[in-house]
Amino acid sequence: MLAPYRRGIRQNSPKQGKRKRRTSSEVHYKPAKKTQATPSNRSASFDFESGKLAPWRIIEGEFGHIIGSRDRFFHNQGEYNKQGEHYLTTLEASADAEKGSDPQTGIVVSPLFIPKPGKMTFRVGGGDGPNTYVALCAADGEEVQFARGIRDQVMQQCEWDLSPYAGKRMFIKIVDNATGGWGHITADDFQFDAEVLSEYPTTGSGIRQNSKSEPPGLKGTSGEVHYSKTEGLHSPRPNFVVIFTDDQGYGDLSCYGADHVSTPRIDQMAKEGSRLTSFYVAAPVCTPSRAGLMTGCYPKRVGMATGSNFGVLLAGDAKGLNPAEMTIAEVLKSAGYKTGMFGKWHLGDQPEFLPTRQGFDEFFGLPYSHDIHPFHPRQDKYNFPPLPLLDGDTVIEMDPDADYLTKRITERAVSFIQQDKDVPFFLYVPHPIPHAPLHVSPPFMEGVADEVVSKLKDEDGKIDYRTRDELFRQAIAEIDWSVGTILDTLKANGLDEKTLVIFTSDNGPPKNTLHASPGPLRGHKGTTFEGGMREPTVIRWPGMIPAGHDNNELMTTMDLLPTFAKLAGAELPTDCIIDGKDIWPTLVGQSPTPHEAFFYHQGNVLTAVRSGKWKLHTNKGRPMQLYNLDDDIGEMNNVIKAHPEVVKQLNNHMHEFANDIANNSRPAAFAENPRPLSKGAVHHELNR
Repeated sequence: MLAPYRRGIRQNSPKQGKRKRRTSSEVHYKPAKKTQATPSNRSASFDFESGKLAPWRIIEGEFGHIIGSRDRFFHNQGEYNKQGEHYLTTLEASADAEKGSDPQTGIVVSPLFIPKPGKMTFRVGGGDGPNTYVALCAADGEEVQFARGIRDQVMQQCEWDLSPYAGKRMFIKIVDNATGGWGHITADDFQFDAEVLSEYPTTGSGIRQNSKSEPPGLKGTSGEVHYSKTEGLHSPRPNFVVIFTDDQGYGDLSCYGADHVSTPRIDQMAKEGSRLTSFYVAAPVCTPSRAGLMTGCYPKRVGMATGSNFGVLLAGDAKGLNPAEMTIAEVLKSAGYKTGMFGKWHLGDQPEFLPTRQGFDEFFGLPYSHDIHPFHPRQDKYNFPPLPLLDGDTVIEMDPDADYLTKRITERAVSFIQQDKDVPFFLYVPHPIPHAPLHVSPPFMEGVADEVVSKLKDEDGKIDYRTRDELFRQAIAEIDWSVGTILDTLKANGLDEKTLVIFTSDNGPPKNTLHASPGPLRGHKGTTFEGGMREPTVIRWPGMIPAGHDNNELMTTMDLLPTFAKLAGAELPTDCIIDGKDIWPTLVGQSPTPHEAFFYHQGNVLTAVRSGKWKLHTNKGRPMQLYNLDDDIGEMNNVIKAHPEVVKQLNNHMHEFANDIANNSRPAAFAENPRPLSKGAVHHELNR
């Protein structure tokens, strides 16, 4: 049976503040087993078997019933796997409560102690967010080790190495400043060797400031939090790099089975990371796809399913991504990240819609596709103005030499990494290529047929689109070079293991392309068959993302915003629906896809839905085709007559989602008196 569709959730998160750098050692997790209370053979222990909190203290907030004695979790009756009868919990409002009460928040601390060399063992369960954690702290409040639950009531057995802190005054702090979801924490059975003092950390030690304004990340500067592969992997405040190509098909990487291109650096990235083989964009064409990535929402929800009078935005379009939307760049910027974008924007070319007004500190690139220029094959119809190239807010060139676009964009990305290597950053690299017309820089013209070279020399101020289609292999080779250059730069600057890099594309290949390929998928750019919206995707983060792994769980570009926000400890919007989900547990193999259903649009028309292995296509609301994607990734065998119950459930998903969008959508923005960008004009208008 298919799970019922649940509509988008309003995201709520406490405000985040500036973090302090921490020096963490490692903490290892494994599932604990329920045991009876046993006498400790260690010189110090906190097991709460007295049924009282003492000698611990609540130093901030209020908890209704801080010491629990339940065997099973409220909601699913799962075992806590506690030690003995009692444990510390931030969830229970009273002894006889019938459900958990997450809104309780505060801080609990142990007495100060002076540890001896050796391990501290303990149990922890509950949430894994940035505001819910257990920390080992120095007497001055510095958090040096930390642990969380895994979004499960089952307490995990953990251990910390206390040897680096032997002889120092330390304490344990438990923080719960979350107010929903897996926002609670449960802890039990701290066993270690130490002299426990009758003193407590003072308010001058920084514990209040740490808990309120500096919630911890998930990884220290000298160590990591380690889970098993089935429990997930976490690290704090990583850098993020999103490389987003244009019109590249599912079959256009050699690590996805292509033999018409060669992508050794991306293939190596896949060996060192994971291939995401059911990764989707939010729409099958440029503008709405990019809107989904930037906002974490289906494009129709934010009014960006089309341009004003065309499927995508054009030059001088009045329409653009509403500045009131919180973009992924703005979310990360609010958490102290530097943000840079180098490449193609395509979410509005009017001054108020440009990247520098949507959260990016730096921008170099194009306001839209590079075929929106006077050399378009149908220029007699469109009458496109010259193509502007911007640096920040300023148009610096008109009709730039597109042969050098990939090279120049890569160089700016490299410069950004080098410049901001000492602070967390978000780097977005949306290459204009391999969208037609294809261009490559001179070093990548090697191997091009003499006939093609000769024809290109005869362009004489024009652009020969069809001949340039023959440059596809070279264009992908230069993209591969770009990816390798960015990865090399990260490594050269000591950022390799601190940076999550994801490579994907905005939609499938165009219909009449000579060489771009959807691989085994049916359909192409502009369609809601898999070939239009399922993209070749590779993700890499050494030590964190499983290496050499294929992950076939359904994930989307919309998920990057909430996932990056979680890893960065950033605040999500609280006053709007976000369709994306936190996919970190899915990326590391801890849990299946968080999506009960995924929806496909052509423009503003909802045409298909996927739930699990099933995908239903409709025409004017009428179910027409049903495919089992596990067995039929190419959508060739229509089994709609054989599964009427599946069709009914999928159709219900679509109706519920359509109603949700109708009742919970937000408008795009429109500029007054729009006009195409011209050299020098934008900088004057945006002088800030």
